[in-house]
Amino acid sequence: MNDHSNKPEQEKGEFRASSGVPDAPEAESPRLVIRGESIDTHPSPRIVTLRNSTSFIDFLGFTYFPDEPSTELYPLKEVLINIFNIPYFDWVPAKSGWQGYEKRIQLGAFGLVAFGGASQNNSIHVELAGHGCNQVKDWLLVNDWFETSDSRITRLDLAHDDFDGDVVNISNAIRWYEDDLFSSNGRPPSRHLHDDFDSGDGKTLNIGKRGNDRFTRIYEKGKQLGDPKSLWCRAEVEFKARTKIIPYEVFLYPDDYLAGAFKAFEYLSTEQSTFNSIEKDREISLERVTKQGKLACGRLVNLLCLLHNEDYKKVIDSLRRSGIPKSLEPLYKQGLLESGRFF
Repeated sequence: MNDHSNKPEQEKGEFRASSGVPDAPEAESPRLVIRGESIDTHPSPRIVTLRNSTSFIDFLGFTYFPDEPSTELYPLKEVLINIFNIPYFDWVPAKSGWQGYEKRIQLGAFGLVAFGGASQNNSIHVELAGHGCNQVKDWLLVNDWFETSDSRITRLDLAHDDFDGDVVNISNAIRWYEDDLFSSNGRPPSRHLHDDFDSGDGKTLNIGKRGNDRFTRIYEKGKQLGDPKSLWCRAEVEFKARTKIIPYEVFLYPDDYLAGAFKAFEYLSTEQSTFNSIEKDREISLERVTKQGKLACGRLVNLLCLLHNEDYKKVIDSLRRSGIPKSLEPLYKQGLLESGRFF
């Protein structure tokens, strides 16, 4: 994965140059992405990230691990309202739970919150659909919240719209597949074309399998929304955190991560970023959580060291508690148990 830590801030309105897809027009720069789901194929553009990205987040699933069990009727209510800008007026407790969680809150058309259940270790799971992600006004603020919370992204969809269909279209996508631009480790993924036989309902090319870490959809968005003459096409990659860790940095550089998903999308950014495997990400994740701990209680540790005359064992014993951070369990729990070190 590329290191963006020293990446300079782009000026507002500045775009990264595109490298170009094979046989794709080079005269026009990619448009700013539009988040409206309307058959109007040329709405006014607006910036959806502080980096002026032409790619955007169209689905976000994450699990939050609180220090203590939540007693709120609507868990993470303040976070969803103030960080994600999800309207509160249409939230409804559901009659059933969700995938092992005992309780579920439907956030209207924006998504859901699931919580409760002994097997879930007090965690809270959030899923934001496209409408929910569309509500976010500041993805940098979202990134800041993730950096200071014990949370893990479980699924994230990155998408890019081509309203004129010049680069992203079904014909090009089929050619990209045949040119091995969607191959991973030399192996071509499966593909399936939903053909509308030119009825105007819209074609969809699926690449890969839904159960894999990556699943790609390229489809005629405008036609599917009801305009049989629309040229609007969307390319979308669904990422799941099964064998990979989805970093928070994706909120800041969606172009780079969509460009890094497959060679077909390299034209979206001069830089391509990929997700680390769980094994490679242990050190990065531990460093991140350590940074969070330093911000949260670093000054307290310093005070305790002074009061205990630098007796570090006393300081550690006064702060130590059983368990490990929930977001790090997928990385460390099994190895610690196998080595006989209990937590």
